[in-house]
Formats: sequence, C-alpha cells, structure tokens
Amino acid sequence: METSILIALSLAHIVLGASVAYLNITAANDRLRAAARRDGAQLRVALRAEMASLLEFCTNNLTRLAGGRNVLSSRASVFIYRGNVARLITMEPHEIAVIVAAYSRIDYLDHVLAASMTPVGVMIYKPPAGAFATEEIEEAMNVARRALQDAIATLDRADAERREEAPRFRLLRQAKKLAPR
Repeated sequence: METSILIALSLAHIVLGASVAYLNITAANDRLRAAARRDGAQLRVALRAEMASLLEFCTNNLTRLAGGRNVLSSRASVFIYRGNVARLITMEPHEIAVIVAAYSRIDYLDHVLAASMTPVGVMIYKPPAGAFATEEIEEAMNVARRALQDAIATLDRADAERREEAPRFRLLRQAKKLAPR
C-alpha cells in the first residue's frame, strides 16, 4: 500500500477513536449530572420534611416554655444535618445558604437552652425555680422558626423550578433514546 493511504487510514482510526472517547465522556457526564440532580431532589425533599418537623418542634417548645414546662432539645436533628453536609453540594448555592443558616440557628437555640436552663437527662431542659426570664430563649426560638420558614420556602421554590425544568430534560432524554446510533 502507498504511504498516503496508510496515513489516511491511521488518521481515520485516530478520529474514530477520539469520537468514541468523546461520546463516552459525554454519556458519563450526562449520567453524573442526572444522578446529582436526582440526589439533590431527594435531599431537598428530606430536608424540607425535617425542617417542617423542626418548625413544629420549635412551636411546641414555645408553648411548653410559656406554660413553664420542660423544653425539649433539638440537638439530635443537628447531628442528622451534619451527617448530610457532604450531600449539600448537589444543591444550588442559595439553597445551601438558607439550609446552613437554619441549622445554625437551631444549634444556637440549643446552646441558649443549655446556658439558660437546667438539663434533665440528655434531651430535656427544665426552667429553674423562681424568677425566670424567657425573653432570650423566646427570641432564639423565634429566630430559628423564621430561619426554618425561609429555608422551607426556598426549598419549595426550588422544587417548583425543578418541576418546570423536568419536562425539558425528559424531552432531551427521549430525543437521545430515539437518535440513531
């Protein structure tokens, strides 16, 4: 064979190999993006449910505090959040900011409870006997509740935006499946 034909065949082989490598990398990236989107959506749903529960928890604690009864600690939910911190990278920066702010307010609230009240067991705080100023605790609870409400609203908006985007992604996936190979 002539040298020019061998060079042409070699170049064709290189182009074909590069094309296949590009397609494989693109497909792998698409799968990773889809997995990250799915993981972010699942985390968003879980955090939203947990924050709604924490909001109810704070409201109940305000009622308990107003009645002079023992107040429950929210420390356990902060530990659950810290266990999921690495998964926050699947979310948008503005979502991460409100989630971290809400949990930092819950953590601060628990520190205020520990400093202002007497611990009874591991997760319960008892108001001290006699005069008891609850303003600081109530303020910390209200700040935590507002942070939780903001986070829940942000997560709800993010879910609504994702639902609007979903049909477009679904159409792209269907088009890729139908494309000739």
